[in-house]
Amino acid sequence: MESLHESTTWQGVYRCVKFTIFRGSVFGGGTIWNYYIHLPAEQFPEDVRADFCLQPQPEKDRRFKGDHYRYSQSPWGDIWFHGGVTFYSDLQSHPSLPSVIKVGCDYSHDGDEQYNDPHMSPESFIADVHETIDDLLRSCPGLRCFDPSGEGSWVSITQVGAPK
Repeated sequence: MESLHESTTWQGVYRCVKFTIFRGSVFGGGTIWNYYIHLPAEQFPEDVRADFCLQPQPEKDRRFKGDHYRYSQSPWGDIWFHGGVTFYSDLQSHPSLPSVIKVGCDYSHDGDEQYNDPHMSPESFIADVHETIDDLLRSCPGLRCFDPSGEGSWVSITQVGAPK
């Protein structure tokens, strides 16, 4: 018999960086909260793009399926996430399309029991999302934003005056 589990996702943008907050149910009962930031590879300056847009590495443990990324040994390991980065993925849907990086964390660490409440609101996690994005901008000050003037190019976030 199939088992279905409910999940809900909220989306937003802060300082030109897209994010999602996710609430899901876990097997055996309980709730898990996560948040992710989403960045097209072009949003990173070319001189640091390879540092942030990771290549999959061979996984020695054959029980693990899918791509394996060494995010803790990259700049992502130094950026503040609640409990540290626990997820990294390249959402590139086809080799001819640009990469979109998805990086995030969860609230299921020792000491996170207070986050198991399914009635919490996504607003409870916004301060953490903002801290992560602010720390990313400190770590990568040349991060870019799609030009809102309609020119169809990437410009420095500082050029468009992304609010803090």
